[in-house]
Amino acid sequence: MSIKLVPAIGDKIDIFRKNSPYYRTMVEYYADSTIYAQLPTYKGVPIILHTDEELTAVFYRETGRYSVRVRVVTLNLEGNLKNIEFKIISSPEKEQRRHAYRFPVRMDAAIYSLPEKDGEAFLVVDEERLIERVRTRDISETGVALLVGGNYAVGERYLLELDLKWPQPTSPPLLVVARVRRIHESPTGYKNTLVGLCFINGGARLAGLLGKYTLDMQRRQLQKRRI
Repeated sequence: MSIKLVPAIGDKIDIFRKNSPYYRTMVEYYADSTIYAQLPTYKGVPIILHTDEELTAVFYRETGRYSVRVRVVTLNLEGNLKNIEFKIISSPEKEQRRHAYRFPVRMDAAIYSLPEKDGEAFLVVDEERLIERVRTRDISETGVALLVGGNYAVGERYLLELDLKWPQPTSPPLLVVARVRRIHESPTGYKNTLVGLCFINGGARLAGLLGKYTLDMQRRQLQKRRI
């Protein structure tokens, strides 16, 4: 196992149980394929894990998102410093080609052409420039995948209207400029083509907003499964 592809002190790690959204923890120490971490919590309540329980741990590097299988070795539930010890039992596997986590979500979206001149007009919806209304397949802090019916080319730029319905159901859609990065042609018999676009405006503020959105959506999914 490459030393570059193992968790490091201070890393945030997402812990996945089977058929469950993730819980987040942080590495306090790492040695000999063993992770010593804070006990994962949900709304301040420690998550109940069991000795010898096997889970998936996901961590991030500049080259992408990696997952490893881990086994719970020991739990320390005494005092204020609750922590857990995981033993890595598999080699790291790269899950995605980009750093940001893709959150699967179907939402309404619209694609608009951009005016020739740069400026604030980019973020103004003009129905005359509407190309088509579409649906998303997934979204991340850095981009979105759309199921489209039209023809697009890598490098083209568009104004996207994304109906997050967040943080409130009545919140206005998010407007963002994006560039086409890749196109996956539809298999025979399928109507839509999958187009991946990267956001090119908004910077850290947009990334932070979408990071909070994806985390909140996963928490809501977890709440529904618990009811």
